[in-house]
Amino acid sequence: MSKKKKKRVVLSGYFGFGNCGDEGVLMAMLKALQALDPDLSMTVLSGDPEQTKSNFGVNAVSRWKLGAIARKLFLADLFISGGGSLLQDVTSAKSPLYYLGLLALARRLSKRTMVYAQGIGPLTIEKNRRRTVKILERCDLITLRDQASVDELAAMGLQKPMTVTADPVLALDPADAPEEPGCRLLQELGLMDDQKKKKRPLLLAALRSWPPDDYFEKIGEALDAKAAEGWDILLVPMHFPGDMQAIQQVSNHMKSRTYCLGQPVTPQAFFSLVRQADLMLAMRLHGLIFAMAAGVPMVALSYDPKVDRFMEQTGLDACFPLADFSAGELIGALDRLSGRTPDMLEEQEKHRQWLHSRAWETARMAIGLLDS
Repeated sequence: MSKKKKKRVVLSGYFGFGNCGDEGVLMAMLKALQALDPDLSMTVLSGDPEQTKSNFGVNAVSRWKLGAIARKLFLADLFISGGGSLLQDVTSAKSPLYYLGLLALARRLSKRTMVYAQGIGPLTIEKNRRRTVKILERCDLITLRDQASVDELAAMGLQKPMTVTADPVLALDPADAPEEPGCRLLQELGLMDDQKKKKRPLLLAALRSWPPDDYFEKIGEALDAKAAEGWDILLVPMHFPGDMQAIQQVSNHMKSRTYCLGQPVTPQAFFSLVRQADLMLAMRLHGLIFAMAAGVPMVALSYDPKVDRFMEQTGLDACFPLADFSAGELIGALDRLSGRTPDMLEEQEKHRQWLHSRAWETARMAIGLLDS
């Protein structure tokens, strides 16, 4: 009997740059796709192929080596672009051109193409908007992580069917968080005893710098208030060392003792830490998404529409614009969620389960495209 031919998938995203959120996206995509088809052969386009191979046990090639990418695409059955916020030109005008170019190359090689639970925009440059519509019109399948992304593409003129699912990280279950990495880190910081018991309630904060950087004092005041109530405060850099500036600034404005994880953190270790937390305060989108996946209440400080979009999906009324919030408002939201009632917990769990099912639907649609 002849052996069944393995399906080959090439995955593209902002992978291999040490950003815990984007690495979490990759981790969750691989988990879901491999669970649905254990025989898949997957290749990741990465900024650090060796690290990607080591962290996830998959094949990886440099995202900058066009020849190697073309060879992998030539043999592929499906090219996946996503997830994350790949098609936006706020951080770089050229960024969407790279990701759209890969989709165009895959189509030129007559490969199936899929946009996997991406968030769209902001796209502010007209040429980028036109090119986005032109390339996406030729995609076989477009899934987006929120309705606002569908609306954004429709406003640009895209007429192709689009499906709203959810961020890939929401395919994770609380049970997917390994216990050991988070416990070890908390023990090293003195926040957990040898019996893996926390000494006090734990608030995680995943912050970043964003101009004009005039909000650190208010965050510090809010965290001081929770520390005065007997909480431990742990500041975690989801993008190391980039987030260390924000962590240092907040620490400088705090009077109480705070703790800092001064090292890179893998998505596995971060998810493990989140599972041990009682509350999350985050600017980083995937700090919030990991918290939702773990069933941990969270408060958001929004610097980008993508944060507002996600918080609308959670059912939690705890999102403040970075440009206009007070320490008192932040303290009130943290107090409200730290004293959550069973009804509040049940409501969050309903939203988590719904988003979880939508995230798995993305993976099922990818496998369906492969099998069609």
